[in-house]
Parts: sequence; structure tokens; C-alpha cells
Amino acid sequence: MTRALRLISAELVAPALHSDESRPMGERISQYMSGFLVARTYSRRSLHQRTSIIRRFVLDCGDPAPETIDAIVVLAWWQRLADRAPATRQAHLSAVRQFLDLLRALGRTVIDIATIIKRPRAPRKPPVVLTEAEILRFLASLPTVRDKASGALMLGCGLR
Repeated sequence: MTRALRLISAELVAPALHSDESRPMGERISQYMSGFLVARTYSRRSLHQRTSIIRRFVLDCGDPAPETIDAIVVLAWWQRLADRAPATRQAHLSAVRQFLDLLRALGRTVIDIATIIKRPRAPRKPPVVLTEAEILRFLASLPTVRDKASGALMLGCGLR
């Protein structure tokens, strides 16, 4: 997030996070999300996903005050996601990182999640390749020697 966007977002969100401090943080998340994501172009589905991830983060952490969110709290939350797929963990980390970056811009917390947790990498799936029988059937279906040569060249260059 650019510094300018962070400052604009902070100005929009500050009233929501500071209003009625007696209310649990989990209840103030909706106000936070509506103000913070105004400056973004998220789809309705992305907005819903990020809202639910941040709500779950806050509730999983025991609905802490922003000032009490530290490395121990974040790492405990991250450990609870250990059984999830890497892509799911990436989405959760992205949403929570964005939330904590905003809290840091507002001066409500000092934690930088990027220094604590490395982004999980989803393992790459090996490409699906043609079997020997499929290759032979493909080459046999080509009518001329020139077509067979072109087909063999394409197969040699990675045609799948």
C-alpha cells in the first residue's frame, strides 16, 4: 500500500477504530472495513472474504485491543492456520497484514507482521504432459510428412 493511500485510509478509518472504545474490536471491524476499503477497488466477494478473515483473526486472538497485538498473538494465530492449504494461508496473511499495517499507520500498534511471518508458497504443480501413446496417436493423425514434422517440433517445444 502506498504511503498516500495509507494516510487516506487512516483518515477514513480512525473514527471507526477510536469510537466507543468500550465496544470489542470485533464489533468495530465492520466500521473499519467500510471506511478502509472505500479507497480500494475490491469486488464484493473479495470484500466479504477480507472482512470475514479479519473478524476471525480478531476473535481468534481473543478480541484484543489493538495496542496488545504483539508477535506472540500473531504467531499463535498463524499456528492455528497450519493445517490449511498454502493458498488459504496466503489469503489470510494478506488480509491480516493489511489490517495490521493500517493499525500501525494509525499508531495503534507497532507490530510489523512482514518481519514475523514469511508468505507461504503454494507448491507448483507439475505440468500435465502427453503420454507416449497420445503422442503417437497425434502424429499418426497428421496427414503429410510436413504436418508430422511441424507436430513433432511443437511436441519438442512443449506442446501439452
